[in-house]
Amino acid sequence: MIRLQQSKTETRVVIPVGGPLKAALEALRDKVGQILLNSDGVPWTSDGFRSSWRKACASAGVVGVTLNTFAGLL
Repeated sequence: MIRLQQSKTETRVVIPVGGPLKAALEALRDKVGQILLNSDGVPWTSDGFRSSWRKACASAGVVGVTLNTFAGLL
């Protein structure tokens, strides 16, 4: 499970994860710091992640999908 807090409402959220993601996260458990980094190697800002998400969706032809970003992931 991923546990985090939403940035806008400060609501705590629990997200179940599948086996492959769980294994990848457990491999990083002993590391300190942010996991999600941008191409410059620094933590994503909400705006930067949102912009990249929109570009990736457009490139893949995905429409009608929104992204709710969580402060705990960025």
